[in-house]
Amino acid sequence: MFEKYIGQDHIKDLLTTFITYSKSSTEPLQHMLITGGSGLGKTTLANAIAKELGVKCVSLLATNASEDDLIKAICNLSDKDILFIDEIHALNKKLIEILFPIISEHILYTKYQGVMTRFRVSNFTIIGATTHEGKLPTAFLNRFTVTLNLKPYTESELTAMTKLYLGQYKADDTMLNAIVNMSKGVPRIITNITNSVKIYLKSLGKDTLEQKDLKMIQMFLGVNDIGLNNVDFEILRYLSKVKSASLKTLASVLSIEAINIEQIHEPYLIKLGFIERSSAGRTITDAGRKYLIDK
Repeated sequence: MFEKYIGQDHIKDLLTTFITYSKSSTEPLQHMLITGGSGLGKTTLANAIAKELGVKCVSLLATNASEDDLIKAICNLSDKDILFIDEIHALNKKLIEILFPIISEHILYTKYQGVMTRFRVSNFTIIGATTHEGKLPTAFLNRFTVTLNLKPYTESELTAMTKLYLGQYKADDTMLNAIVNMSKGVPRIITNITNSVKIYLKSLGKDTLEQKDLKMIQMFLGVNDIGLNNVDFEILRYLSKVKSASLKTLASVLSIEAINIEQIHEPYLIKLGFIERSSAGRTITDAGRKYLIDK
């Protein structure tokens, strides 16, 4: 199973057991929570699970989902299908209350022509994806009996993804490594880079990626050889001028949403050793200062 899903072997082994059981019985998969950093492939994994089961996967983004959106999604599901809720920690209280009886009794309570009515719904699986597991209400969190924690990918796994995503287009080991270095270790970014590579090479009538091509693509994407963009540099420059800064201050000064700083930019800057995060705030390291000077 999961032949084209690269990495996360610890999760694939577990899922293979659950999927094999579900296929041989009338029971759907247990409700699951997929956790991990932004861009690690939570949506991809949910779709891969549905494909292995041979069922439909209906997706819902919690950040802007309405009651109508949720009910419409549920009504489109059959037994064993999957309802994938991305950023599930952002579901509002009303939608969580709707899901409780669905999870426990397969019953949907909703107003129909002004009267509260109960409807029996299909016996489907909810797969929630979150970068903030701790923000889920405890009672709701406990309804998910399986938690799949995505781990960071190894360099060899990221290289294999890059080669797979390039498809018919060719790149030597140096070029593959260069793309991986630009990706911040995030599969979603590898997808964006390889899509740009394919579009660029196709426009030139070429099938092989060269160094000069990659330089042009870096310029188009607004990133450097290690994947840093203008926002990353703005964070470093501001922190180089102050002793420390809170997340709220950074967001306000740089006019960037705090959640984007916290989920997209900080993890990689911390991984590089360019900034540190503590109760006192965010501070730039000596390595971060040196990198700014060298650049």
